[in-house]
Amino acid sequence: EEASTRQAFLGLGAYANRLSAVDPDRSESLLSFLLSSEHRHDAPAGRLMFLDGLGNTGARRCLDAVLRCATDGDEEVRVHALMALRLIPDPGVEARLSEALLGDPSVQVRIAAARSLSFRATPEGREALRGAASHPDAEVRECVLETLASALPDDAEARHVVELMSTQDPSADLRAAALDLLR
Repeated sequence: EEASTRQAFLGLGAYANRLSAVDPDRSESLLSFLLSSEHRHDAPAGRLMFLDGLGNTGARRCLDAVLRCATDGDEEVRVHALMALRLIPDPGVEARLSEALLGDPSVQVRIAAARSLSFRATPEGREALRGAASHPDAEVRECVLETLASALPDDAEARHVVELMSTQDPSADLRAAALDLLR
């Protein structure tokens, strides 16, 4: 039942997103329903479904609800909140994602921030990704490398970071992956 409910929330969010251009009133109704469900889902699994649905809407109106969860004490809630930010069009989102990428104590939260930044090709986001290329955790560096790979053709600074990773990363696997990207 939980998997079905999660799929329903994801679908409602995606449908609200698609409707926003062709039927804004119906989109707004779905968005209102999703936002009203925040307090009906206090259990961790319910909060994750709520965040996943909001993330798929890509609606600016969801920002406050998602940001409240982005600083939650529960690591998994923070992960889902940061992933929910990926499509929300607000210039402050990059700052929040960058802050999590560079400062959250959780590796999984940092990875979620990097993945969300990959949806947002902005100078601020890329700067944070470049800063995280020297993170002590190989999983974070790997995610950063994957994200910077999409910027290589257009971003000389990203290329420089990948070049450095190809020769200086502590992980032989990541050095090899960086070198492959440069070929």
